[in-house]
Amino acid sequence: FYAMLAQDVHWTVARAEGASTYTSRQEFLDRGAKPVLDRLTGPIQAQVHELIVDGDQVVARWRGTATARDGRPYTNEYAWAMTMRGGEITQVVAYLDLVALDDLIRRVPV
Repeated sequence: FYAMLAQDVHWTVARAEGASTYTSRQEFLDRGAKPVLDRLTGPIQAQVHELIVDGDQVVARWRGTATARDGRPYTNEYAWAMTMRGGEITQVVAYLDLVALDDLIRRVPV
């Protein structure tokens, strides 16, 4: 999936207070994905619930599951609204269960 991100992807994690925004693939990988993946024993396994496609707009609803480094499960529900251009993802607004994510970040040290 990450290989499909444009070098200059604009990725926003929607939050009630102050969204997190990344303006390149590398920034998202380093500051968005890495802090999560470093706390897991392996990749997040995706179970796609629904894909909605309208022209260059794609919405994916999916459940991600993995095992945290403390042995406990990490499960999250995601909805990603994406814009595609030329086979690359150029923009993402990601909605997810921030309570589950924050629990993982607090509970499992890097």
